[in-house]
Amino acid sequence: MTRLLLYTSMMVLIMAVVSGQGCPFGDSDGDGVDNRADNCPADVNPDQENADNDAHGDLCDNCPNDQNDDQVNSDPDDFGDACDNCPEASNTSQADDDDDSVGNVCDNCPFRDNDGQEDCDSDGEGDACDLNDECE
Repeated sequence: MTRLLLYTSMMVLIMAVVSGQGCPFGDSDGDGVDNRADNCPADVNPDQENADNDAHGDLCDNCPNDQNDDQVNSDPDDFGDACDNCPEASNTSQADDDDDSVGNVCDNCPFRDNDGQEDCDSDGEGDACDLNDECE
């Protein structure tokens, strides 16, 4: 009985290797990297590149250049909050015409640097652009 069990186990392992499933704990994406070590178990990435050294490989990381192990993405675009210049509003282009690190979609003064987004009269137009600013 022991020999039969050993033989059966060996055959299963050999069949797994021959069929491309040579990882003892599985290889869901078929890239040759065991699921337990694969940083993108659902995406083929045999090189396991990971520029930001977080828990997710570049191929499946929503912020491949910024560490963000939680992969939180509060809006429907593909950018994680850690690298999204409008984390609460979809901004697929990540356009930021005034280079103030606030995307045009959520910038209250998109063509003038206003990184603090000050709006003293709360009219939705940033102080840097508001011609009718009556806060002084």
